[in-house]
Amino acid sequence: MKKAMISLTSMFLVVGLIGVANATLINFDFTGGDNTWNTDSAIFTGDDGSTRTRATAIPSSSRNLYLGQDGLGVYGFRDSAEYDDAQVDGYQINEWINFDFRSPVRLVSASFSHVGSNDDFAFYANGRYFQSTDIPNSHTYTFQQTWISSRFWIGAVADNDDFFISGIQIDDGAHGAPVPEPATMMLMGTGLAGLAFSRRKKANKA
Repeated sequence: MKKAMISLTSMFLVVGLIGVANATLINFDFTGGDNTWNTDSAIFTGDDGSTRTRATAIPSSSRNLYLGQDGLGVYGFRDSAEYDDAQVDGYQINEWINFDFRSPVRLVSASFSHVGSNDDFAFYANGRYFQSTDIPNSHTYTFQQTWISSRFWIGAVADNDDFFISGIQIDDGAHGAPVPEPATMMLMGTGLAGLAFSRRKKANKA
């Protein structure tokens, strides 16, 4: 009976641990635009069908968001972007795209297109500047630090930096931490209760 109780308790604990759900990664694809540039912002929905972000061109006083086939850019009159397919660039004025979410999320990666060998991107989150970083050959940069915010800026700060932002990946707001499901909590509770009962029974016999 004792062995059966220990085996049953162990089974509940193992099943409970397996039932822990990891945060869900959500992808945003900004490609396939209609090449319009006369808007300051646009709303995009992630591949989960519900999470949204609003993309806005910065500085909003002199720049418009460009919705390109290859991703998001920034368009400004008499700016070099006018002649390089409205890419995000750092010529004359540092250009950014601001991504707003309803609640804090963790930014996992950012993807770029029309990337040259010397193109870097800059990044802001929570009012903190993340140093200008080289865009890798894969054109997707995975963030090594944990950046959690409801607002992220991605842009260019050097004259020779220019690119489109083709996508970003976030987690679902759980910030990368495992989220116990209700059934999991019940199973783990049953397992722990079984262990407590077994120990109490053993102590009474002693």
